[in-house]
Amino acid sequence: PNYECVISPDPRRRRPLFCKRGDAAKADPLAETMPRYQLCSPPPGTLTRVHGLPVAVAGSDDGGGGRQNEEPFKEAAPALAYYSTHGDILGSFNTTNIRAAVVIIHGMGRNADDYFCSGTSAASLQTNYDPLSVLVVAPRFLDPSDGQVILTTDDVLPMRWGGNGDKFGAWRYGADATSPPPAAGISSFDAMDRLASALGDTNRFPNLERIAVAGHSSGGQFVQRWALLSGIEMWERRRSRHRLRAASSRTMTERPAPPKIRAVVGNPSSYAYLDGRRFFDDGTFRTPSSEEEDSCPGYNRWEWGLDPGGGEIMAAPYKDRAIEEVGGPASLAERFADRDVIYLNGGRDRCNVAGLDRTGWCYSHGLEASCGDAMEGEQRLDRGEKYYRSLRMYFGRRVHSRAVVEGVGHDHSLMWESSVGLSALFDDDFSDSYGESSQLETHSGRIVYDSMDRQHDVAHT
Repeated sequence: PNYECVISPDPRRRRPLFCKRGDAAKADPLAETMPRYQLCSPPPGTLTRVHGLPVAVAGSDDGGGGRQNEEPFKEAAPALAYYSTHGDILGSFNTTNIRAAVVIIHGMGRNADDYFCSGTSAASLQTNYDPLSVLVVAPRFLDPSDGQVILTTDDVLPMRWGGNGDKFGAWRYGADATSPPPAAGISSFDAMDRLASALGDTNRFPNLERIAVAGHSSGGQFVQRWALLSGIEMWERRRSRHRLRAASSRTMTERPAPPKIRAVVGNPSSYAYLDGRRFFDDGTFRTPSSEEEDSCPGYNRWEWGLDPGGGEIMAAPYKDRAIEEVGGPASLAERFADRDVIYLNGGRDRCNVAGLDRTGWCYSHGLEASCGDAMEGEQRLDRGEKYYRSLRMYFGRRVHSRAVVEGVGHDHSLMWESSVGLSALFDDDFSDSYGESSQLETHSGRIVYDSMDRQHDVAHT
C-alpha cells in the first residue's frame, strides 16, 4: 500500500516510471522504491482450472526418464496438479503451434496461481516468440493442509508432500509424496521429470524449441537440486537443431529436433553444494575445522550438500538413486557442470532477518536460518554469490551463468519481468548478454543490471 508512480531522474532507464512508497520512513528500506509490475492477463478460465498429470510410481522406466507402473493403477492414479495456458498438456489442442515452454515453480506458500500469473506476464513481455506460441505451466506441489483440490483430469488424485512439522516443504528437496496411497515412492523430482519429459515429446510437440524450468525462493531451491540430480534423457541431448537438420537431409528422414532445456534458479535460501567446503569470514574456501563442524554437524547433508544422512526429515530416495546411478558425487558434479543453469539474485534480496519476522529492520519473506543455511552465507544475495564462486573453485573453470537484478528484492514477478529474467527464460545467448558479469564479481563490486534495462552500472558493496 501507499506506493505512487514517479519518474526517475536517471536518463539511462529505458522505463523511467517506477513505484515509490509515500510513507518511506515507515517502510522496509529495501522496498522503498520498486519497479512497476506488469499486470497479468492469463487466458480466460486458466486460473480456475487445475489439471492433473499422471505420474508413475518409482521403480520402472517409461522410456523418457520418468517412472511407470508395470500394471495399471487399480484406483485413481496419483497426479501432479498444475495450471496451464493451453489446458491439459496431454489433451487435445494444437501442439504444433507451441515453440517455447516455461515451467514456473512456486515458493514456500505454494501459490502456484500467483506464479502462473507472473509466468504469463513474462510470456507477454518477451519478444522472441509470439506469446500465443508460449506454453506456461505452473505445477502445484500440494501440502496436506491445502484443502480439497478438484482436477480437470479424470481418474486421478493430486499428490501431496510433507506438511507435518519439519517435513513442511519436503517437495523442495525431492522427498516422496505422502498421499494419495498410490503415490508412495514418487518424489517431487519424479513428478518434474515426468512433466519435462511430456513437454519434450517431439511427437506431441514437434516445434518446441526450448523449455525453461524456473523457480523462485523455495522454488529456486527445488530447481537447483532437481537440475543437479535429474537423469532424464533430455538433459543429455546436446545436438543443435542445425546439426539435426543436416543429419536429416543426409538420411532423407525428417525428425523434429529435441527442445533445449534450461534451469533458472531465482533467489533461493540455500543451495546443494558439491562438496563439504564453504566460504568463511576470513575469505577462505575450505572444509570446516572439527570445532566448526561440531557446531553444525549436519551442514553438508542433503539438502545443503551431498553427504549421506539426514534421517527421516530429509530423506530423499531419489537423491540416493541419482548418485548411485551416475557413479558417485564426483560424477554427478561433472554431469551438472555441462547443464544449462542460470542463477539470478535480486540486488535487494539481502535482508538477514530470519523467517517471517516483521519486527526487524527489513522483511526477508522467509529467509531460512538453520546452521546449514547460515554456513552458506548471511542472506540470499550473499549465498548466491558464494555458491556461484564455489562452482568455479570446484571445477577450476567457469560453469553455468549468474546475474544480479538490481532494484529487485525477494519478488518473483519483478525477477521474471525484468530484462534479465526475460533473457534467462527465453534467450539462447544469455551468457553473452549477461553471464559475463560473473567473471567480474568480487567482494568489492559487481556488474549489475537494472530490473528493466540492460547493463546499468557498477555497484560497490
